[in-house]
Amino acid sequence: MHRSVQRFEIHVMNTVNAEILGEYFQAVGERMPNLTSLCVEAPQAHHDALQPTLFSLIKALPRLERLEIPSFSDTSLIVAELARSAQLKELLFTRLSKEVGTQ
Repeated sequence: MHRSVQRFEIHVMNTVNAEILGEYFQAVGERMPNLTSLCVEAPQAHHDALQPTLFSLIKALPRLERLEIPSFSDTSLIVAELARSAQLKELLFTRLSKEVGTQ
């Protein structure tokens, strides 16, 4: 992680602890504040824990131009925050075709 990184992808596994995930996302925001492109993939099992953490991360990334995130059941907080961004050009909501980390 470095301030000069502009593109980053996070692939969350089923085995990840929500607390560790929160700490990791906080570190991403602090150490890579100049990200212009962020892709986050996560299995459905992590969506509830992931959404507030992701919201905090998005607030810490003012230069985001492209964001790809899971299709949460309620995205209103995230979309409201992104509406304030003058930089955002592309927003994608994705669904995993296969749950990562499962057999």
